[in-house]
Amino acid sequence: PGLNTGRLSYEQFFTDVNVQIRASLEYAHYRRMNWLCDQEMGLPESWGLFPDVQNCYDATWAGCPLHFMGASLPDTEPILLRKEVLYDLPEELPVFGGLVERGREFFEQMHDWCRAGREFHGRPVQPPRRTSGEGTDGVLELAFKLRGVENALVDMMEDPDYFQDLCAYITRNVIRRLHGIRKWRWEHYPEVSDDKGCLQGGFYFADDAIALISTRSYREQ
Repeated sequence: PGLNTGRLSYEQFFTDVNVQIRASLEYAHYRRMNWLCDQEMGLPESWGLFPDVQNCYDATWAGCPLHFMGASLPDTEPILLRKEVLYDLPEELPVFGGLVERGREFFEQMHDWCRAGREFHGRPVQPPRRTSGEGTDGVLELAFKLRGVENALVDMMEDPDYFQDLCAYITRNVIRRLHGIRKWRWEHYPEVSDDKGCLQGGFYFADDAIALISTRSYREQ
């Protein structure tokens, strides 16, 4: 509360691009001026923006409903508590959907905002070079979000065929999304193109979810 003097909420941050721009810049400034650690400190040559829909983008894109919870981080609700629902899902998910679509909207709005020659603490503000959904938090992370953590872990041990079906479904669709979003960016924003080398926007195999499985399970899966 001492830093969030504007009393901004996560819901505002997720839904109002101007709130997100303000909060992102203020956070970047605070981090550079106050956190003594192994990173560049002080004012940068320029500030950078990114459409930040945090760790909910993968799950909402796949169809999970989003819940705002006051001052706590928002989170999503699993949609595969009944296992058979997996086989009723559309074979191909849309490239843009859920918060990934919101990320695209914010990406465009941030580019428009920056064209006015904006500055923050006397340094120019640059538009985002990539958008939400060009990367992923990983197949295992999304399996946890879709199925629920405990259910997915039990599936891995007791119903490996189902677990592999779930992971294959996620993998196919994530690959399509990564290609589709980057192709859209190359076509519509060639000034921030990465020469179509798929270098902008990393991805993870498991992200935080890896902490809940053994090294052996990771290698096997």
